[in-house]
Amino acid sequence: MRKRNKSSAKKRNLNSFYISAIIICIAASYVNSVNNPFIWDDEVSIVNNQAIRNFSNVGEIFKISLFGQQMRGDQYYRPVQLLTYLMDYRLWKLNPAGYHAANIILHILTAVFVFMLLNKLTGNKEVAFWTALIFGVHPVNTEAVTYISSRGEILFTLFGILTFLCFTYCGKNKIYRYISVVFFILSLLSKENAVILPAVIFVYIFLVIDDKKAKFERLKLLLPHIFIALVYFAIRFFFIKTAASGPLSAIAAASFFERLLTLPRIILTYISLLLFPYHLHMEYLFVERDFLSPNVWGAFIVSAAILYAIALYAQPRKKALFFLLWFFIGIAPFSNIVVPLHATLLEHWLYFPGLGFIALAVMCCLKIFRNVPSRLKLIPPLIFILFLMMRTVARNKDWSDPVRLYKHDLKYEPNSFLMHNNLGVEYFRLKDFDKAGESFLKAIKMSPGEKYSVAHNNYGVILERKGLIAQATNHYKKSIENDSYVLAYGNLARVYINEGKTVSAELVLKEGHTLYPEDKEINYLIGVLSPQVSPQ
Repeated sequence: MRKRNKSSAKKRNLNSFYISAIIICIAASYVNSVNNPFIWDDEVSIVNNQAIRNFSNVGEIFKISLFGQQMRGDQYYRPVQLLTYLMDYRLWKLNPAGYHAANIILHILTAVFVFMLLNKLTGNKEVAFWTALIFGVHPVNTEAVTYISSRGEILFTLFGILTFLCFTYCGKNKIYRYISVVFFILSLLSKENAVILPAVIFVYIFLVIDDKKAKFERLKLLLPHIFIALVYFAIRFFFIKTAASGPLSAIAAASFFERLLTLPRIILTYISLLLFPYHLHMEYLFVERDFLSPNVWGAFIVSAAILYAIALYAQPRKKALFFLLWFFIGIAPFSNIVVPLHATLLEHWLYFPGLGFIALAVMCCLKIFRNVPSRLKLIPPLIFILFLMMRTVARNKDWSDPVRLYKHDLKYEPNSFLMHNNLGVEYFRLKDFDKAGESFLKAIKMSPGEKYSVAHNNYGVILERKGLIAQATNHYKKSIENDSYVLAYGNLARVYINEGKTVSAELVLKEGHTLYPEDKEINYLIGVLSPQVSPQ
């Protein structure tokens, strides 16, 4: 009995040590991000989002998009993420430090539960610890952690890991079945690609569980998750109104064949980011159009070779295959094959699938170094961890200032019309209107078909300031024609009012009010024209 108690105490102490190391290393890696400002979509989803200002809006949060607008099929439905913002606002108002701290805490919790899950799945504390630690401090995850608007990525993964963890205990206690389902629903309401979780669990059951009876019983327990995923998918993509146009991006404008050719390079880029996290940036917009391009067949050969080599050394073989499929299932929603997205690749899309690759790589390395003396065996991973932490700290500094971030990232993706537009907004705030105008014009020119409505509106504002009213009006009109951009309605209507064209202003405001009935500027201008204008 004493031996058993000593063994249990030793295991608890070891677990406590591992978890403490994970927490300390992650906190040290991200502490310099706490004072970073709101950036990019933070302003829409947090700063200007009235839905998070009052707890009386809890019910409304389940009816609107992440950006506080009426739901359409092309928008993000993430009420759990909004609920966390609601709690943040109650505590911190619009102090970004609190929101950053919340992201870091959620990321730490995710890493800790990753350790617990992998310890359960592999029965190997070393695999669980090194995977969780590398995941926790890896700089590729800064886009999910340091960028507040990517919190949905953390929440979906956190609840997804808890879904899986509780599912592994379903055979011991029925309560875990229900808790697992609840966590899965929370994961779905955090980010849409949580629909892949049943597939990941299914692969584990099919590959790793050998006993046929146990396998069948676990598959039955997975049926509620599969049913919920199918219902969610049907509602989300078939019953919610979808915008007529798809996302505005080079990959969305590409043909199916071109997207297929681009896939090998996408996979190789993801692997490269995990192994060699240099030159990190917000958007990757490449599209491959030639089958004979080295970026196509070269990427395919190199990716296959890397994955094969890692899988060959990783043991046990079935679990290695499971983690390999975790990686591929995780990136499947972002492959751009079935549904083209607003970018070819984004780093925060690696947050969940990267876990599978990291676990696979750790299993491989442990086998390679298995005969190395214990003390010497620690040197390479500790050096790698230190390198990752330093890269994370450095990347957090890029996020400390929006101008610095956009300038840095545009060096690696100069064709990003979104970043050119965002840089223009920052120049506008600094009252450098010439540079702002240049950036907005670049954003227009670089967008597919020159249809980026936000940049058209913003460039219109610059032209209006210069007294070029006719040109400004033209850009406001294009902004509305391309994507019914909300600010363009108010700007165009205001120009018409100033010119005495009340009938034209009335028509613009009626259309804008129909699409955005809660918009303050549109309603204010309607009041200016009152009583002539009375939208129905």
